[in-house]
This record gives sequence, structure tokens and C-alpha cells, in this order.
Amino acid sequence: MKRINPGSGKPFRRGDIDSQGNSFWCYQKNILSVDGYFKELWIPKEKVLLYETNLVNGYKKLVVNVERRK
Repeated sequence: MKRINPGSGKPFRRGDIDSQGNSFWCYQKNILSVDGYFKELWIPKEKVLLYETNLVNGYKKLVVNVERRK
């Protein structure tokens, strides 16, 4: 079950900010908390600022294929 955002009266959505400045990312639907709600993943405000600066600077995550040794 999704927890209700007290400010909007609807479940939390990505980008909602809490009182400490953390940003809501997602519900972890395979993990339930003690009170029966899905576990929530919140991103600290420092990491949000890092993501924003990377977006402005054009940073993209690149994956390099590495050959396996026999």
C-alpha cells in the first residue's frame, strides 16, 4: 500500500520534497514496512543537486562492454 502525502492527499510521486529537503524517488513494492506500507526510497538533497548539475553539463552514464577472459 502506498503512503499518502499529507500535503496533496494523494500518494507520493517522484520529485515530492519532504521537510529535510529530500526528494521522493519511488516505492519499493517488494518490501513492506512494519506498518504495512511499501518501503520508500528518498534521495538526499545533495544528490539531487549533483543530478541537476550533471544534467546541465550534459553528463550521461556510459556503459562499456568488457570482454571476458577465457
